[in-house]
Amino acid sequence: MRELAFYSKLLIFIFFLSGCSTLNYIIEQSQGQYGLLKSTKSFDKVESLDTQKKIKLVQEVKDFSFEYLKLKKSKNYSSFVQLNDSYVTYVVTASEKNKIQAYTWSFPIVGTVPYKGFFKKEKAEKEVSVLKNKNLDVLLRGVRAYSTLGWFKDPLLSSMTEMNNEELAETIIHELTHSTYFKNNDTDFNERLATFVGEKGVELFYKIKKPDQTGVLKKLMDQKYDSKLFHEFMKQEIRKIEDFYSKNGTKSDFETLRESKFNELKAAFKKFILPKLKTDIYRKFQDSKINNAVLLNYKLYYNDLSYFENLFEKSNKDWDLFFKSLKP
Repeated sequence: MRELAFYSKLLIFIFFLSGCSTLNYIIEQSQGQYGLLKSTKSFDKVESLDTQKKIKLVQEVKDFSFEYLKLKKSKNYSSFVQLNDSYVTYVVTASEKNKIQAYTWSFPIVGTVPYKGFFKKEKAEKEVSVLKNKNLDVLLRGVRAYSTLGWFKDPLLSSMTEMNNEELAETIIHELTHSTYFKNNDTDFNERLATFVGEKGVELFYKIKKPDQTGVLKKLMDQKYDSKLFHEFMKQEIRKIEDFYSKNGTKSDFETLRESKFNELKAAFKKFILPKLKTDIYRKFQDSKINNAVLLNYKLYYNDLSYFENLFEKSNKDWDLFFKSLKP
């Protein structure tokens, strides 16, 4: 009976999370989530020494997040799941071809969101085909971690332990932020908030808890520099492309003209940004395939964070006051 009650709760959660009108999708997603949670095992049963080191780091980051960042206390990341893949889910996003505007799905609890997730890659690829048949730009990407927003105790996934230490620490803080504060119908706000807290939090974690790891601190500062440089560049380039769409979106040779704009973007990156980068996190951009769904992804996760930076300063860098100051 307890398992049945759990599964019923899971079905409700997946229904709310998916907002999908087809029963097959609801069942498939609920089975995926149920299988994931059913596969959890206690940390003391993990045999890999490398994974045990990651577990110790996660526990340190959690304690730090609750004490210093005032994130909501939870039992998330208190158990482990070994996956058969480097990703736990696959996320599909899409956009019109003549405007950088998200194709959206509506979910009863979380509201309207610009993505749809699948536990099975082949199902995500099938969705990609459906969207492409609608003449949309599409992006399919693997995800190593996600939050159930407090519905369940999120486990530490083997996909997360494949990250380096500082990336794992930032991811834990990012996801704990989602379970601390979530604004319905505003994915952009939620992701920018979690990005801000994750970036700021991991920096503070290494400054306060591991000040001897100066190499990591320098790497984080260099990545922060690169991130700001890259996303300021992308913000300007996306504005140029949006202006191009407003003037050329209905032309018969639009597709050819659009591809030329994408090539111009990569050429500008190679000339003006690549020589200034201090780390490797954006170097592969020059070789990547660009479409509007890809550009949307940059807008969603790395939009202007100045609102949160200013609010943090106005809150006297008090995290409790910062979260209380966020508009509901």
